[in-house]
Amino acid sequence: MANKNEIAKIKLVHGDTEYTPYSTGSWGSRSAVMAGGAVATATREVARFAKAIGAHLLQTDAESVVLGLSGRIQGEQLMELQKLLASEAGNQNVVLDLQEVKLVDQDAVRFLACQETGGTKLRNCPAYIREWIERERNS
Repeated sequence: MANKNEIAKIKLVHGDTEYTPYSTGSWGSRSAVMAGGAVATATREVARFAKAIGAHLLQTDAESVVLGLSGRIQGEQLMELQKLLASEAGNQNVVLDLQEVKLVDQDAVRFLACQETGGTKLRNCPAYIREWIERERNS
């Protein structure tokens, strides 16, 4: 058993090439444990800031999924759109950005009205689509 004086002579050197110039390196052992936690924490912080900035730029909250639709929306496409919405929803809010939508049919208007009633937000909804949705709700 070592005595107190012998233990005091022990010096632990980690990654110092002055004392261990011919080392094989740490190979992810202790240095990964020490640095890995810091990297994980920093990554979470960067993700949190990126999410907040993105939400601000998209004018929505950070927990929303924004789906941009464009062109025509017709009845035969609605089943695929419904699958996409179901897969993206999870525990998040869904926003449909309709700014680039040029033409819809009656089935699409009914679908959009139903989605909005269920909590999906319609952003940049063209006036004619908004009016048509309101007429469908009031009929």
